[in-house]
Amino acid sequence: SVGVRPFDDSTDQSRVAATLQALDHVSVRGVLSKKLLENAEWLRNDKRITVTPDLGWAFPRLVSKADPRGIEKPYALFQFHNIDEQDAVTIAESLLQFGQETGLAVYLMPVIHLWNDHEFMLRICEAGRGNLAMLRSDLTPNEMLELIRDAEIVLASSLHVVISALAFGHPAAVFNKWPGTKFQDLMGMQMRPHALIN
Repeated sequence: SVGVRPFDDSTDQSRVAATLQALDHVSVRGVLSKKLLENAEWLRNDKRITVTPDLGWAFPRLVSKADPRGIEKPYALFQFHNIDEQDAVTIAESLLQFGQETGLAVYLMPVIHLWNDHEFMLRICEAGRGNLAMLRSDLTPNEMLELIRDAEIVLASSLHVVISALAFGHPAAVFNKWPGTKFQDLMGMQMRPHALIN
């Protein structure tokens, strides 16, 4: 089950087409992803493409009862990627103010290793002048789930982190610099358009 971004000029469409044609079933997490695939010539109105709720809703069933060590409670989790130096300063100031106003410890949690979010969040830590803490960049998925489970609130650009927090019943917010089709799919499939703001 995948979220599908709009294809661009760098996409090798023949390779994508060959891969898709070899599959018996294609499951996407929302209608927008389905339409993006169907607009491609090789999958227009293809009956193999179905919409399936994101697997992240089942993640809480995988988590153990273990309690992460060395974490000051209560706490908020934060995750972000693809920011510049000015973004880092703005985010660091906001997180420090958030921590003061709520009394929550704020932890930055690297999640998206492929996009190297650890490096982006280092900029936030540096802008926070030692007043913000980042968790290890080699956390296992189960360790991440345990941290999400015990957080008071989760703020992330990773939709799976947000879905996991919501599945645990925690308040969560999606941070993204650009309108995201994945988030639109999430809200649209839950019939909650009021939760989608630009």
